[in-house]
Amino acid sequence: MSFHRKSLEAKQKTNDTQLYKNITIYGSYYPLRERKRLYKLKKCIRKRSFKNTNLARDYHPSHFPVKLPSNINLRNLFRSRYCLKTSDLNILIFTFEGEKTGVGYELEFAIRKRIDFLLFRESKIEGGREILAGSSLIDGLLLEISTSHIDFPTGDDESLCDAVYHRIIDFFIQD
Repeated sequence: MSFHRKSLEAKQKTNDTQLYKNITIYGSYYPLRERKRLYKLKKCIRKRSFKNTNLARDYHPSHFPVKLPSNINLRNLFRSRYCLKTSDLNILIFTFEGEKTGVGYELEFAIRKRIDFLLFRESKIEGGREILAGSSLIDGLLLEISTSHIDFPTGDDESLCDAVYHRIIDFFIQD
């Protein structure tokens, strides 16, 4: 097979992937500026051809095969688990300003259930050393399962979008 033909096949596979893969983004919705950052990321990834990219909270109750609980906390838990299990790829975002308990739970659930995910962590240099959003327990969990994270500079949403987009492509191309 010629190089040109392989290149065309890879491009077609990428185009098919971009049209049909279901990608869900998880992160902190509080404070409100963090939720806005997640919506900005979703919009950026969709603009780059991954049209079926959503935040977990975007999924309407009609998406679910069973009736969601009326209690808001149970409904959010059910929605989170369902999205993690049914998405082709889950994108977990840890930032310094965001409240991290939800996305921390989603990370632990994905690891425990062996669900595909990519983890992105905001980073900054303080006192000459790199500091990452999230706790050292995340580092331990990732080491335990031989998985890494992708870091992005504090407050740099454009770098985050670039990193997420390129890692999504890498993830699906290696299938």
